[in-house]
Amino acid sequence: MFNKGDCIVYGTNGVCRVTEVCDSPFGNNDSRSYYALNPLNDKGSVIYTPVEGGRIPFRPLYSKEEIEKLLDRMDDIPGIVVKNEKQRRDSYRVAMSSTSPEAYISIIKTVAKRRENAFENHRQLAVTDAEYERQAKNCLYSEFALVLGLPLSEVEGYIRGRKKTKKSLPLEGKVSAEG
Repeated sequence: MFNKGDCIVYGTNGVCRVTEVCDSPFGNNDSRSYYALNPLNDKGSVIYTPVEGGRIPFRPLYSKEEIEKLLDRMDDIPGIVVKNEKQRRDSYRVAMSSTSPEAYISIIKTVAKRRENAFENHRQLAVTDAEYERQAKNCLYSEFALVLGLPLSEVEGYIRGRKKTKKSLPLEGKVSAEG
């Protein structure tokens, strides 16, 4: 169970702070306890989710040690391989809903490769790729920034500094629909 003030990763909302543990905000017929969550990237929002878990997964933040171990093995995390666009979109959706940093890295790697291929073929990156890349980076970078005590703007450079090879996780550039 999480307590008021704890930070957790909640679905595709990324890092959220538990602002309270309360009775159901949805009426007297619901006897469950709820977390009131404030997404750190959207301070004005409040999300309610059952303490015992609902449809959207949540988890504690990785520790600094877990992040360092993840970065050490980042080159070994595979991209997502699928046969068509629908499968890719479905794979991205499943990966994002897992709340797994490894899954976020897989999405980022996949989109980086697709961006490279699109550029080589004088095409634009698909909007779906750009949007899932944006979501994956937001979730990954916001967690790393909080745990490592870095400004969000410095996380990409920190990751780059930890990489063993420069081509395994291209992270440069802004994310846009045009690619």
